[in-house]
Amino acid sequence: MTRDAVAPQTFTPEIERLSEASSSPDFGEGRAWPISELALAALVDLGLSDERIAHYFHVGLGNVQSLRLRFGVQPKYS
Repeated sequence: MTRDAVAPQTFTPEIERLSEASSSPDFGEGRAWPISELALAALVDLGLSDERIAHYFHVGLGNVQSLRLRFGVQPKYS
């Protein structure tokens, strides 16, 4: 039997939707900073840059980079 091939779909994460999809206080209305290690790792795993994360949480780029380094979360580069 032969199965029809299905082309992979590209998923572009939209950080604005994260607060709608999660009940975690990290992503709540206040966009509390700092976020937990798991929350930061999830955002990085989605492919979000430090700049995008900083913009969403209204913090400086250095804050995101420092937290990522403290937790040992490696950035993903496309």
